[in-house]
Amino acid sequence: MAYIGNSPALNESVTTAQLDLSNGSVSVGSDVDGSDRNVTFGHSTLKSVIGIDDDQDVFAINTDNAFEAANDLEIDASGNITVPGALTTGAITSAAAFTLGSGSQFKEVAKGTGSWTHAYYTTIHSAGATEDGMWMSILTSSDGAAYGVIWFHSANGGDTHSQQQPITNLSSAGQWSGDNLQISQSSGGTLTVNWVLYQLTKD
Repeated sequence: MAYIGNSPALNESVTTAQLDLSNGSVSVGSDVDGSDRNVTFGHSTLKSVIGIDDDQDVFAINTDNAFEAANDLEIDASGNITVPGALTTGAITSAAAFTLGSGSQFKEVAKGTGSWTHAYYTTIHSAGATEDGMWMSILTSSDGAAYGVIWFHSANGGDTHSQQQPITNLSSAGQWSGDNLQISQSSGGTLTVNWVLYQLTKD
């Protein structure tokens, strides 16, 4: 076992089965761009590298002996995580908006909560004037008096709009107003409504 005490820097090779650091921290490289900062894990089958890929300015993990154009996991300066391969997980919990699919086929566009009066339509999203695509809105009131799933569709360069309500208790509705997607509750009173809108496809 090798032991490093309070020395400011280690500039020599150490070969050991275990390395202990008395101050509990390690710094790899100086704060200057231009070269990778990496730690390599030797292995005959799955040699791997972890650190900063300078070419892309990302923190990366790659199951190879060097960084590549598409590392196995990358985190950029904004905290965005990229995993080009398959991801297996027990659950995904997100407090913020999310996007799924190579072409953003499933994307949270907007969500909100409000006190809505009877039959008053609220704009939840404005599509582009020539935007085609499919959106799904989910609406529910806090007391369960109104709920529904509403599909919005735009085609022909934004010239054709339609909507369908496959799931509803007849106290929720949706409509297009120009390029605006709107939903409402029609329970007869004022309700606290929770809603979310997902973009399913976009041309």
